Amino acid sequence: MELDVRGEMCPYPAMKAREALGKLPAGECLEVLTDHAPALSTVPWEGRS
Repeated sequence: MELDVRGEMCPYPAMKAREALGKLPAGECLEVLTDHAPALSTVPWEGRS
């Protein structure tokens, strides 16, 4: 599954990634596309929570 959050600023990329992970079927991967540098640290952190 691909989640495109380009053009969005924190906290929205992390929030949307967490929501998408909750809907992701077992065994599937989530690819997050962002152009907001802080999301590179917040999105993985949210994904581990």
